[in-house]
Amino acid sequence: MPPSPPPIPAAIVLAFRDLAAVVRALPGLVVTAAAVYAAADLVVAFAGAIVRPVSAFILTYFVAALCQLFLLTPFFIAVHRFVILGETAGHFAPAPGEPRFQKYFAISAAFAAVVAAPFFAGDWWLSDAGSMLGIVWNIVVLLATLRVATVFPAIAVDASCAGLGRAYADLTGRAGRVVAVALPVLLPIMLVPVLSVRAVSTLFEGNLFARLIVELGNGVIDTVVEILFLVIVSRLYLWSGADTHPTD
Repeated sequence: MPPSPPPIPAAIVLAFRDLAAVVRALPGLVVTAAAVYAAADLVVAFAGAIVRPVSAFILTYFVAALCQLFLLTPFFIAVHRFVILGETAGHFAPAPGEPRFQKYFAISAAFAAVVAAPFFAGDWWLSDAGSMLGIVWNIVVLLATLRVATVFPAIAVDASCAGLGRAYADLTGRAGRVVAVALPVLLPIMLVPVLSVRAVSTLFEGNLFARLIVELGNGVIDTVVEILFLVIVSRLYLWSGADTHPTD
């Protein structure tokens, strides 16, 4: 029998404890991941200043996001395996020849494409109202991701149940708990980069040094958000007992 999920407040506390444990157990991977996030944020920030038209910037953003996912997939897998298996021997080198890497990256890239899709439709998102709609769209995609979240740890540990259909079935009837645990943890932190970039754009317009510092800080925040997401879905996987299911 899989372990029973704790009450929601205890699950939220556990997520932050897992975050601390990951940082202690995989410090090299965490620092490297933060550097990758910061580099991607800087590429996007400077692309926004020099790339025209808007459609070219969105394409640049999407390509940077795919490169970031490619580089970070080993980190994602390592965090899942640490939480689920207690494994601390993670490595950062991408292994595109491995089926585990290919499947994890492919599904992650598909969700990234869904996130980016509306922004290819024009420059509506450059206004304040558009920015808010963009945030809402990201929340919608996050909710959809959480609905099949256990597919990621299942792939990471080479489980026989590693499929979107099985993940959806495993979380049927638990969607409310997933949202109640994940959103209070992730959303406040996810808003920090958005607000910080807007503040710098307003207060220090044209100051590249200020923007550099902000993007480096946002790289750290992105890493924290990602680790929290990874540990939450890893715990959901453990609580669902999904590893006992045969392949569909």
